Amino acid sequence: MGEALLVKWVAESLRPFNVVEDSGFRDLAAFFCRVNGKFSVPTRNTLRARIEKMAILVENKMRSLMGGEMKYFAATTDMWSGRTREAFIAVTVHYLTSNFTQRNFTIEVSPVRGRHTAVNIKHVLTESFRHWGISDEKLSIMARDNGSNIVAACNSWGIKHIGCIGHGLHLVVNPFLQKSNNKNVDESDGNDEVATVEDDGNDEVHANEDEDIANFEDYDEPEDTLISIDFVSEIRKTVSDIRKIATYIKNSTAAKEKLQYFEGASNETGGIVDIDAPLLTLVLDVSTRWNSAYDMLTKILKHKDSIISFLHYLKTSAGRREFSNKKLPTISSMQWA
Repeated sequence: MGEALLVKWVAESLRPFNVVEDSGFRDLAAFFCRVNGKFSVPTRNTLRARIEKMAILVENKMRSLMGGEMKYFAATTDMWSGRTREAFIAVTVHYLTSNFTQRNFTIEVSPVRGRHTAVNIKHVLTESFRHWGISDEKLSIMARDNGSNIVAACNSWGIKHIGCIGHGLHLVVNPFLQKSNNKNVDESDGNDEVATVEDDGNDEVHANEDEDIANFEDYDEPEDTLISIDFVSEIRKTVSDIRKIATYIKNSTAAKEKLQYFEGASNETGGIVDIDAPLLTLVLDVSTRWNSAYDMLTKILKHKDSIISFLHYLKTSAGRREFSNKKLPTISSMQWA
């Protein structure tokens, strides 16, 4: 009876199958088994009220810990935007206790209204510190991205700050992957986390990044440089080819289904597709998303055999008939395949 009710709940409420693997769900189910029906399900308003009450208890505990343990701390902050283009900012504090236990508390995740100016960003950060009763005199350093607005906000605030190393590396590597005038628009179908995040909501930052990349490309390298222009161009060409393949497959349901077939064949299942498995899709890189190019290349290498089979199929008469109206963009070099 219990299993039948579980199946009914999952089916009618459109819950994912792996909900039964969630540790919180399993704890709740185990509790129900122990109480022998002595539990009444609260209404949604009651549930919301209790969650808000728990949030207050958690906040008070965080305040108590930080007030008693935190002598000095470091902080990190970041901005991003979701699918609806609404921008958010987060602030996390990090410190060590007297016995060297590391604590990390996210004290702020809030929307950023209006333009992302240094004044507005500084206001959000200082208000967050004020709300938690944290003195900036205890702040050893703030890690942030390299946008001129956040830099100006920190300078105006008078705190020590440093640019994120990952963001700096991204600025160094990005010119090798694409030209500055390549507007890589994310056309995700929502199946990949990497591709669904379009940017970090920090418009002014990206204008500065484009300038940095443009300056890199205008740089007149000496003839004896260890990294030649031809080498950089070859990398860009290869990444561009992979990006075209990933874009083509992500934007075509028929291509995804055919790729799924070849994935089954490469796994020695004879091309039999698991109907319960989500369609295999690839990851697209986004110019402002750190590590997204790495994730794109890693994903395509993981399924390299299936993709090669699919590309060869496109050249056959059957492939040309099936995908006659969805031609793959011209690929400059497919030696890797």
